[in-house]
Amino acid sequence: MPPNWLVAGALAPPEAPALARRSSGSGAMIGPVGWAGSGAHALGAEVTVLSQSLAKRDDGLRLGADNYYATSDPATFKTLKGSFDLIVNRTSHRVDADPQTPLLWVIRDHVGLTGTKFSCGIGQCGACTVHIDGRPTRSCSVPASIAIGKSVLTIEGVSPDGTHPIQMAWKEFDTPQCGYCQSGMIMSALALLRERPHPTDADIDARVTNACRCGTYYRIRKAIHLAADLMGK
Repeated sequence: MPPNWLVAGALAPPEAPALARRSSGSGAMIGPVGWAGSGAHALGAEVTVLSQSLAKRDDGLRLGADNYYATSDPATFKTLKGSFDLIVNRTSHRVDADPQTPLLWVIRDHVGLTGTKFSCGIGQCGACTVHIDGRPTRSCSVPASIAIGKSVLTIEGVSPDGTHPIQMAWKEFDTPQCGYCQSGMIMSALALLRERPHPTDADIDARVTNACRCGTYYRIRKAIHLAADLMGK
């Protein structure tokens, strides 16, 4: 992630003292990248550009301190104090929610798509996996603001009738047991297949790290290999 992460809030985050900061003419605070927009100043927010001091998550996204809005696009600051638009499954949705709300709950409670599941709540199990601009993201642990201006894909958007090759492969091997984790499992597997059309077992083990409490990993691996063959036809 390039060092241009923008976090808007009323107070400077604890990471800020370690960063080079200076006042801009607009009254906003800017960091190493040197950006300060009038939109942020109009919101009465202090803006800090954070770089390497932010913790890096496994999904590559960077988050600020608690009670901060995170976005990688300066143009989205103007939306952060009110409702905002999200593009989910190629459809734009107007969302009236705090943009700090975890993306999972915006998808479930505001957009009304419940195929994405809540499980651990700390971004570890993968049941809540969606794609943001094609990247698998554990939606329980990122704010909705991170998806503003980007394309979100959930399990409902993979196909309208469950006939995508990866879904057909899952059915072929009766892959789910209880099924609760499987929407996130499919989303992680689909991201892998789009990057590596013919993954090895080692690729699957390294990249599809979702937890399945029923222990169906053997069938999951077989289904991913079948999906690779079907998607290659």
